[in-house]
Amino acid sequence: MQKKSSKLKFALKNHTVLSNFRRHFFFKYSGDDVKDQNKLAKLILNYKFDCEHPRSFNEYLVWIKINYRDELWMRCADKLGSKEFLIEKGFERYVPKTFQIANSVNEIDFSSLPERFVIKTNNDSGSVFLLNKNNDNKEKLDKLQSSLHKDYSKNSLEWVYSKIEPKVFVEEVLEPAEGKDLIDYKFFVFNGKAQFGFSAHQRTFDTRFYPFDREYNELPFEYIYLKPKNKPKKPDNWNELLELAEKVGSFFQFARVDLYNTTKGPKIGEITFFSQSGMGPFVPKKMDFEMGKYFEDTIFNQLSKK
Repeated sequence: MQKKSSKLKFALKNHTVLSNFRRHFFFKYSGDDVKDQNKLAKLILNYKFDCEHPRSFNEYLVWIKINYRDELWMRCADKLGSKEFLIEKGFERYVPKTFQIANSVNEIDFSSLPERFVIKTNNDSGSVFLLNKNNDNKEKLDKLQSSLHKDYSKNSLEWVYSKIEPKVFVEEVLEPAEGKDLIDYKFFVFNGKAQFGFSAHQRTFDTRFYPFDREYNELPFEYIYLKPKNKPKKPDNWNELLELAEKVGSFFQFARVDLYNTTKGPKIGEITFFSQSGMGPFVPKKMDFEMGKYFEDTIFNQLSKK
């Protein structure tokens, strides 16, 4: 019989399998009931999940989903609210340029946009497209319009999305500082210190995640996706990226700060708080618990023990 760890490895290798698996069980088991969350996580992560007494990285994220609330987190989960906050705090040069904001896709003036642009919704996760206005974009624009009518918090339980006024907005296209792949550097920041993270590669096909420490050394696990076949090159401006992630993350007890390294320097992609909604597989599973130790010096460890 195939071992559970081998099944999890298979899911990581077959990204569509994992995605469909998670989507199915979110609808079947999602709820604010602890039992439901534990059941869902056990199915996805293949270990006895206990979000009432968190020890693993994912258990802490689910505990936070159920038990914690923070107005600043809610403001920054809104992709437009996050931009406003970052500009207020002096990070304007790191914020991608916004061309237009609208209540509906139909309100966007496409004639005034550059040939290539990025279009997003502010109220969910994943509704983003790189478009060329000379192409037929109806299918993608219809998907964006549909996303405006969804409450992402209901199935994900990510309360940070529950009060966002849905908008669609258009941004500049970011070009990679090196090569053709725009790499997304995602830093997990605890009490203002980036303890670990991962860089996302090949996002348009066969996505790979490279888990790293503070020096961009490879960590001994896989998280959500398999690692790249070849070890990525450490950015020449790594210290600048790390420092920026920690400055942005210092406003929160915990946050994931996503950065791009572009021809215009570092740019902030987003600030997020529930990576994979607390259901992101680690291989081997023991590293989920190892990474969870970074929560021990945060307020969440104290609160979860009350």
